[in-house]
This record gives sequence, structure tokens and C-alpha cells, in this order.
Amino acid sequence: MTSRRALALLPLLPLALVVVACGADDPADDAQSATTVPAGTTPSTPDSSAPATTAPSSSAPPTTAAPLELDGREFVATSVVGYELVAGSEVRLTFDGDQIGVASGCNQQGATWSLDGDVLKVEQLASTMMACEPAALMDQDTWVASFLTSDPVVAASGDELTLTVGTSSMTLVDTEVAEPDLELEGPTWSLESIVSPDSVSSLPAGIRIPTLRLLEGQVALDTGCNTGTGTYQLASAEATELTFSPIALTRIGCDEATSQVEAAITTTLDGVVTFEIDSNQLTMTKGDQGLVYRGA
Repeated sequence: MTSRRALALLPLLPLALVVVACGADDPADDAQSATTVPAGTTPSTPDSSAPATTAPSSSAPPTTAAPLELDGREFVATSVVGYELVAGSEVRLTFDGDQIGVASGCNQQGATWSLDGDVLKVEQLASTMMACEPAALMDQDTWVASFLTSDPVVAASGDELTLTVGTSSMTLVDTEVAEPDLELEGPTWSLESIVSPDSVSSLPAGIRIPTLRLLEGQVALDTGCNTGTGTYQLASAEATELTFSPIALTRIGCDEATSQVEAAITTTLDGVVTFEIDSNQLTMTKGDQGLVYRGA
């Protein structure tokens, strides 16, 4: 993202040599080629009364850079300079209206945002308050929040976005390019957060990650404690709803936090459920409850 200007200069070099050669002609030759005016006559001169010809202006109209469009887009970091991310973690930024959502490995963070020229202005971030393992993920949340609220300079090129604060920088790519939409059926979906009428919550620390897999009408479910199977119906490949039959689960006892997660899963994945896939994120919604999965 090789300049052609240097290559364009190469043909000019022989042309310059030709001009020099023409300027070095023998003066005698010039004399022989001069036009002789007969005696008593005056050489004609151009008519000064003819209107002057004005050369067309070569100046192009000024161009204005297109405004940077971030609203409605999600980006995932591909490289970070100035901080070493925890192995296996990632940083995602989602721009929705005047809200920015930040997921950097542990808690979900959010704030209002705006652009002041090429500077990204992010207000103080609000965050969920989950403890995470390893603890370095919480430190990473803190660093990302500090970076984003330090007025990073924004540079965009196609689907790539670079934010810079001093010697630190973060390069991100639009998830629609980096992670095309997955198919509903086939991938293993890992639960990332739970949607309730009042909030979106991360999973409790230490819980086994619940998973969901749909394939050819069969569902395999892991709630983080119990596992089970069932069936589902999908009207068509273009459908945005599917219907779950009751899912039969094992009956292992769970601690309170895991039981709450299991209840959220089984309550949502029952009967008619609306779903939406954005890149590798699957959102299952039933009424005012929902589950957000990440596909692999």
C-alpha cells in the first residue's frame, strides 16, 4: 500500500540529452539555414492588433478528503505497538451511533465518542466489573482504556484503521474483511456474554465456557456444567429464526454462578429464537433475553 513517480522520470533522461545535442550544432550550419531577405524589403512582423490568446489554467479544483466513516463498523486489532497483548486475547472496537464498545480480553467497556478532525475523542469508559484470569487481562483492559481516552490520532486506509498516541499505536481491520460472516450451522459457538433487560454481562470467572453447535437439525449444547442434545428447525438458509425442541440435559449439580448461566441459556434456547450473525458473532434473542456467542 511502489511509487510510480520515480519510474516515470526515467524516460526524461534521454530526452534531456537530445536537447543538449541540438544546442551544440555548428554555427556555420545555422548561417546556411538562415532565411535571406531581399534588399529594400522589410521582414514582416506579427500583427500586434490580433487578440492575445490566454492559455487555459492548469490549476485543478481543490479536493476535499472524504469524511472518515466509523459508525456502524466493528474493528479487530491486528497489531499493537507499545504494549504486549496477553497471548490468545484480542481487542475489538465497535462504533454504534455516538457509542463506542470496547472488548479487550476481560470486561466490556463503553463510552461516547466523536471525531475532532483526525483525533478520536472518547469519554471516560464505563466497564463491567468481572474478575478475570489471568489477571494480566484486567491490566490490559486498563491500558486499552487509557490509550483510547488519550486522544489518539486516526489514520484510515481502506478497511484498515490506525490509532496513534505518542510512540504507541494500534492497527485494526474491519471485521467484515478480517472475519467474514460464519455460517450458522457447522461452527462451534462459544458463549461470550448474556443479555438481560437491563444489561449485558460477561461470564463469571472460572466457569467452563458454554458452547453450542448446530448441524443438520441436531443441536449439541454445553451450559458450562451440564451437556445435552436436541433438535431444531430452520426454515431456509435466509431465515433469521429457528425453532428449538426441548433440550435434554444431564443433571450434574452446579454452583450458583454456573447455575445462573445455565438458566439463561436454557430459557433463551427454547422454542422460537431470533438470531443474527455478524462476522464471527452470533446473537440469539428471545424476547428481552439473549446470548452472544463467538464462533470458531
